[in-house]
Amino acid sequence: MAHSSEHRPRRSRIYAALVLLAGACGLEGTPRSRALARTEDVSMDDEPEDLRKVDGLHSMIARAAPPGTGFVPNKKAWILWLNRAAVADTNNQQSYRAVLETFGYKSSVVKLADFTRAPADPETVLVVPRGAGALLSQRQQQEILRYLAAGGALVADGRQEWLGGLGLRWLGGTVSVSTVADLLFPEMPLRWQGQDPVERFAPPEGVRELMVDKESKQVLAFLGKHGAGRYIYLAAPLDPHTQEAISHYPYFPKYLTEAFGTSTSLRSPHLEAYFDPSFRAGADLNRLAAAWRKSGIRTIYVAAWLFSREYSFNYGEFIETCHRNGLSVYAWFVFPAVTQKMWDEHPEWRERTATGADGRVGWRYSMNFQNPACFRAAMDWMSGLLRAHPWDGVNLTELNYDADFDNYLRADRFVPMNEQVQREFQRRSGFDPALLFKEDSTYYHKRNPGALHTFLRYREEIVLDWHRRVLKELQPLRRAQNWEVIVTMLDSLHSSYVRPALGVDSRRIVGLMRQFDFTLQVEDPAHHWAQPPDRYRRFAKTYLKLVPEARRLMFDVNVMPDRDVAHTTLPSATATGTELARTVAAAASASGRVAIYSEHTVPVQDWVFLKTALTQPASLKAGRRKWKVDSPPRAARSSGSRPSGLK
Repeated sequence: MAHSSEHRPRRSRIYAALVLLAGACGLEGTPRSRALARTEDVSMDDEPEDLRKVDGLHSMIARAAPPGTGFVPNKKAWILWLNRAAVADTNNQQSYRAVLETFGYKSSVVKLADFTRAPADPETVLVVPRGAGALLSQRQQQEILRYLAAGGALVADGRQEWLGGLGLRWLGGTVSVSTVADLLFPEMPLRWQGQDPVERFAPPEGVRELMVDKESKQVLAFLGKHGAGRYIYLAAPLDPHTQEAISHYPYFPKYLTEAFGTSTSLRSPHLEAYFDPSFRAGADLNRLAAAWRKSGIRTIYVAAWLFSREYSFNYGEFIETCHRNGLSVYAWFVFPAVTQKMWDEHPEWRERTATGADGRVGWRYSMNFQNPACFRAAMDWMSGLLRAHPWDGVNLTELNYDADFDNYLRADRFVPMNEQVQREFQRRSGFDPALLFKEDSTYYHKRNPGALHTFLRYREEIVLDWHRRVLKELQPLRRAQNWEVIVTMLDSLHSSYVRPALGVDSRRIVGLMRQFDFTLQVEDPAHHWAQPPDRYRRFAKTYLKLVPEARRLMFDVNVMPDRDVAHTTLPSATATGTELARTVAAAASASGRVAIYSEHTVPVQDWVFLKTALTQPASLKAGRRKWKVDSPPRAARSSGSRPSGLK
């Protein structure tokens, strides 16, 4: 149908608004895709060549939603609330608020005393936690049932007497729950740490079971229908132990999607991830890169050390494949380890422990960077690798010493104790540092803590100098290629282990940002990994006071399958579901950027959760001749060689 001329200015404004709204929120594939500042104005004079582009862009946004859901604007939720509640009930209602807002719902707290009418919009999810549900009046119970029967959306948990109206039958007694199975993701091993008791019940007929207790087969969560409405029932509170929604139902966000559709059709596609090809031997690189892009990854840090006498990784083919799929590729170095080939061919350059053994303390083949010939060979190798391929940037990761996690002063795992270090330290301090580990010496570290302190400070000076020297080596290439250089540093400011064990003084390394142009990526050590997600907001407050610019700060989230969760309420050793999504969102709060270790340790189902949790809110304001888009800053990166596949 032809469009009359009087509609053209208005349609052009709609088009510009849709373009910027989609772009600001991180939607992929939009026209004129570009990095947006905090606010951006778009002139309304720029007409689309074909006004059907307006409808096309709207359709494209609609197609971004999962099949069958259509374009779903941000949903709303009401949470029935108790101002004065027991700790468990307070945690539980706060947890609902946390998870709903993380996944795109606009939540409203409704005091129980003020609840007289259900939401007018049946798309609004009404949440009735156990604490509030136990105190509902008969009239309030009837209103909830009426709302649900008329097509409303509902979430309830625990024993609430009005649930009998939905067909639940209480059987008497309780079940002590431990090992559970989430039927949406049955391959994930899950365990309720507190063995929280659940009242035995029989669900209504025709429900869709979501979680069961493996031992008793008691249903722990299900989706049901009542009249024209749909509801989620959780047999236990969402989370009575924390306010993070992480203790019982890690995949509650998926329950919401299954029951009520998506909260938003927008997704943020700006994740950065570590990749070690050793864990993907034989993988089809093109399929892998395509899967990363679909997962929302846009930058890959690839292990750059895969050279041995028998094998070397084909970095040229890998970078070409990633660029074809719209991914940036950074060379990921782990100095003072270089390559296994250098380790094998130059045993005289290997680091040494306090017992004189080869200094392979952890997984890294650490070399002696205090040996001038070794350092020069490592830098020449690095320069050659970087010049040989069209990289997009460099990531210098954990440029420090390794140590035993339980006892960093364990002699057979303590470094450095090479010839150069012993000679230089003795010249400066008057004693051989090897004596720190001789029980009959007056310098033995257990009887002479002052001597140990002197040597540990010396180690910190070495680590700081390594950063300075390697960054200086990179400067000419960085300037010529306009690369971003990332320094990934373990955090010593919130850890009592990192500085003495690894030689990292975070404050002094941050100080190098005024001398060298690099982005600081802060990594939290293993003893933080089971702490609540908001730890990253606390870390961000510390580092934002130290870095020259917020855009040059980001965090790395380690997702490891062997995390110790024995003394927590976390249901999974691997961070997953709500916990991982809230952790990544908190880590991104500093600058909008976040890195994840690694692309192969994150459970497959979690990528969509991460993209949703990182979706950036945006608003539009109309002026006489312009639209104004207000959104948080997008991930900013300086890269000289742009992948050909990027839009």
